[in-house]
Amino acid sequence: MRSEVIYLVGLAITMGMVAAAISYLRGSLHAVLTELCGTARRADFWSAFSHVTLFLVPLLAALSPGPEDSLRQPVVFAVCDQFRAGIFGFVVSLAILGALLSWYIVRHFKEAVAREMGSQLVQKT
Repeated sequence: MRSEVIYLVGLAITMGMVAAAISYLRGSLHAVLTELCGTARRADFWSAFSHVTLFLVPLLAALSPGPEDSLRQPVVFAVCDQFRAGIFGFVVSLAILGALLSWYIVRHFKEAVAREMGSQLVQKT
């Protein structure tokens, strides 16, 4: 099998899995972003930004091993190496996105509690 075909098959498998994972996360991510952003338009922007990031980082990682590397090893291992690189990129970008969202969720929760405590103090006086 030609090295270019092996490379493209590995890339297609990797990005297919990434697209499936992004599709799975889409609804939940948009709901969280809508709550954090306050408006649907802001949430739409940040949701689109997140999806593009979650797609491009694994794509860049999967593109890093070139087709010439697949000539030196069996087809299965070449595809697995490319898949591993792409999924690693996806996991790293997802972890960074999760950490950022967690920080904003905690901040949002603290602000909500402070507002609630402030309104309770005003009601008591």
